[in-house]
Amino acid sequence: GGGGFCPFPSMKEINDEVMGTYKDAASAFHQVLHAFVISPDDIDRVADKIRDAKVELKETYDEQVRERRGGVRVGSSDVAGAVKKSGSAVGGRTVPIEKAFSS
Repeated sequence: GGGGFCPFPSMKEINDEVMGTYKDAASAFHQVLHAFVISPDDIDRVADKIRDAKVELKETYDEQVRERRGGVRVGSSDVAGAVKKSGSAVGGRTVPIEKAFSS
């Protein structure tokens, strides 16, 4: 009695199963391979954060130095005394030594 049922899978079914397994394995391999890769965009974002923190730290430091020194003096009468204290005068105003040589 032939009912037309074959207990073995067809070539199409085998091919589909093999391709599905291959795609799953390739996807898993890709995820593992790229799990620890840092993109150039990631590096740029971190560099921007570091640069911003550096600028903020410098501004905070400069503000604290100004507060300790009683502010920045401006005017020609203060230049001579200011040069003795800080060691530098630019354009009639006192510039702290740290600031005169910083970029």
